[in-house]
Amino acid sequence: MQDNPLISVCVLCYNHEKYVAQAIESVINQTYKNIELVIVDNASTDKSCAIITRYTKLDERIKFYSLKDNTFPSYGINYAIQRSNGEYVAILSADDYFELDKIERQLKYIQQENIDVCFTWAKVVNDLGDELIEHFFNKLFNRDFDKQDLKFIMIDQNTLCATTCMLKKSIFEDVGYFDHRLLQLQDLDLWLRIIKKYPIKVMQEKLTCYRIRGDDNNLSNDSNKKVKVRTLTEWIWVMQNICEFDATIISQALDKQCDNESKYKALFDYYCLIGNKAYATAVLLAVYNKLGANFSFPSGLYRDFFEMYSSFDMFDNFGFVAAAVSELFIATPEQPNFNCENSLTQPISLSNQYFYSLDKYSKITQLRLDPINQPAKVKLLAAYVKLNNGENYPLELAWHNADLNADVYEFKHIDPQMVFNIPEVLQNNLAAVQFEIDITPYSKSELCMLLSNV
Repeated sequence: MQDNPLISVCVLCYNHEKYVAQAIESVINQTYKNIELVIVDNASTDKSCAIITRYTKLDERIKFYSLKDNTFPSYGINYAIQRSNGEYVAILSADDYFELDKIERQLKYIQQENIDVCFTWAKVVNDLGDELIEHFFNKLFNRDFDKQDLKFIMIDQNTLCATTCMLKKSIFEDVGYFDHRLLQLQDLDLWLRIIKKYPIKVMQEKLTCYRIRGDDNNLSNDSNKKVKVRTLTEWIWVMQNICEFDATIISQALDKQCDNESKYKALFDYYCLIGNKAYATAVLLAVYNKLGANFSFPSGLYRDFFEMYSSFDMFDNFGFVAAAVSELFIATPEQPNFNCENSLTQPISLSNQYFYSLDKYSKITQLRLDPINQPAKVKLLAAYVKLNNGENYPLELAWHNADLNADVYEFKHIDPQMVFNIPEVLQNNLAAVQFEIDITPYSKSELCMLLSNV
């Protein structure tokens, strides 16, 4: 290992004219100087290319490739990585940016720990660079990666922030690149392939600034209704990687002893138990593929396979209707009635945390949360607004149209509503609002019965 290796920072840009200059400057002004910056523009229609071109004339370490067609994220970043020359590759999105000592500190950590793959914590920021301490991603990304975090990935979500990653370029030749067929979970797919073969560590320092954009155009936080369906579908493909983990790791994660034959049934049963049909379906497909190659009797897995898929309805839409969304309506003095023009929409989150930026509203008198657009049982865990000074203020529920059963709101209709009043002293001082809610959709049979009574 060289003491001063070349680091290739690979950046993908698409219509990032508002942010790309900051991303570039955060790289070329690094305290570590042996860097090349490989930028791929994915057929932007704004001024991104002109801005990037201007920087190429200022720093010869910048290599710029402008694609004629939009190739979507995975192909675009692969294009950059394949044209890089560094011993290590660091990944950056053009709407994010590095702290100026990120490369130096991360490389030193990699060399000290003698590892080939390293992530860091991430500072979650808004358009102005203000840190969003209470944002869900801040809690998700900023945790140590140990056996418990591997369990978290196997059961819930990806805790590794892609734009914090630095790894040896040779790893891509070994495990493959980002899968260009994936749009939402291509990073998780790659991390799982890497984890199977390489130890990884997470450096507990916030060295990358991950931006939550004011225009709500983060791909991972897209308000388009298609995102929910797309993510569920990709989980079915991506989580098949879990089945290739050694039985010892799966046993530790599930706290249940299994071997390399029974691990499939153990995973399947657990995913069914927690109601995650996407992951359970992934296990079925993995077993289906495994039994098709080099298969011979006797086989307990063969018996388990028929038992699993004979009693499993993978077409139950995972409990949510395909277009399940959560929507926040904002009332102002100019528009006191809740309407779609003043609303923000998000797909239903399996993390049950919803964060809405309120920066563009000068005064807010009421908020109406429609937690889901189908009958469901809702438990409100927390509701609070974030003030411009960074403080949090809890909100009290003023009105709802549910049947209240203990602390569970039973919405037996297709238009759930929860209204929160904003105290007058706070109405001009709101930066964001966050809700933490458990949403349990009614079963398919219950849903049919409820809808028939509407």
